[in-house]
Amino acid sequence: MADALRAYSLGYEGMSLDRYVDVLKDHGISVVIDVRETPWSYKRGFSKKPLAERLSSEGILYVHLKSAGNPSRNRKMGLPQHKVIALYKKHLEINPSCLSEIFHLITEASHVGGACLLCFEQKPHECHR
Repeated sequence: MADALRAYSLGYEGMSLDRYVDVLKDHGISVVIDVRETPWSYKRGFSKKPLAERLSSEGILYVHLKSAGNPSRNRKMGLPQHKVIALYKKHLEINPSCLSEIFHLITEASHVGGACLLCFEQKPHECHR
């Protein structure tokens, strides 16, 4: 029987960096896949460099996959969320390699823990991840 893939999704909205890391560790996460197009945040500690450094200090690999982010042009049109997600689906159809990369990272991480997709929104239905 093949090993089960372990993939999670966790937005950091409303969480401190310490709490976010604690949740990752509690679930045995070994890799965080940042699916934000631009890995920058107003929230302290959640921009690419400080986040990667903190996760590394906890033994968690950080990978930024820009191609998996919902392009800013889709999000800045003032469209309802369902239309933004429809545009994102088209983006994925044009860029299927990002899904292959995510699947590869999840597969590899499942051997030593699990993988977690990172984005801002707390509720997955409000986010592209």
